[in-house]
Amino acid sequence: MRNKRGYSVLAVAVVLSGCTSGQVGRLPVTTVNPFAGTTLQFAVGTFRYSPGAGPYANGATFLNMMETFRNAQGHSAVTYDVPMVAGPPQFVVGSYPLYDGLGPNQLYNSLSPAFGDNFGSEFFGTNPVTGKPYAPIAYIGGPPAFPSIKDDPSAYPSGFAGYSEGIIQPSTVVAGAGLPGGTYRLQLTVPSGPPPDTLGEQLNASLANLTPLGNFSAPQFVPDGRGGGIVSIVAPAGVVETLVNVTGSDSFTVVLHGAGPQSTVLPDALGPPDSNGHATPSIPSGKIFTLYALGVNYPAYEAAYPKSSAAAPVIRGADKQADVVLSPQTVAVYP
Repeated sequence: MRNKRGYSVLAVAVVLSGCTSGQVGRLPVTTVNPFAGTTLQFAVGTFRYSPGAGPYANGATFLNMMETFRNAQGHSAVTYDVPMVAGPPQFVVGSYPLYDGLGPNQLYNSLSPAFGDNFGSEFFGTNPVTGKPYAPIAYIGGPPAFPSIKDDPSAYPSGFAGYSEGIIQPSTVVAGAGLPGGTYRLQLTVPSGPPPDTLGEQLNASLANLTPLGNFSAPQFVPDGRGGGIVSIVAPAGVVETLVNVTGSDSFTVVLHGAGPQSTVLPDALGPPDSNGHATPSIPSGKIFTLYALGVNYPAYEAAYPKSSAAAPVIRGADKQADVVLSPQTVAVYP
């Protein structure tokens, strides 16, 4: 069973209507400063698609962005915010109405399709209204690294698919802008009633190292015949941590540390409970399964909720950036 946590007093009063930006109704302004006792972080880096990863047969490198906005307890600082990111002059993403920043080098509501729903406060966080996790953004972690939400579905809101690994894929919005070095600025606004809205902090992040992490070969898996097996990788130089996601009848995540050859075990019985509440094989016999690796140059797993309840988890590597490399998939049939 999971520990139930208490949550701090709301900084901003809102009514949730789904989890997508633009679908949240506003209530009157509160008397509490929504940024009091909170910590906002912003980092940029490179996101490398290894050859064969995603749609890129020859590989590709794009801009990566990382943000956390937490209160002192490590939960989401607010329930809703509006981010805007402006890049250097060469970061040209387009103009209104396709892109709705104030200039061609800005992302505003375009951050919603670019980074998933609620790019702002929801990263790594939980909903301070319900005390339950937000729907995750992009990569979703599973057991044994992250709690299984299928052990106790009643503990989670409808539609919650799992805990965010805190890593998101760049979209075509960002990909089309290329990868210019320079300063990127995050401006966060918390809607607090009739205009003017409450303006949050503005943070700068520098993209100085345009050399991405090295290409990551597809991870390998040796079944043990009982539902689990051995996961093996060769992490490229510069990778501090690797999250390997395995999908069979369910989704699982294992974490490895450091560069070079290494391996770990996927346990046998992590599958969702059967009708009698008994554990089932992680990957059933005859099931097609896939696995891929996400290598990062910073401790992403240690920063992700619920592993971390820090107000300011580490989201940068040795080069002061948040660099990511994605491997191709391995696909096989479990014996």
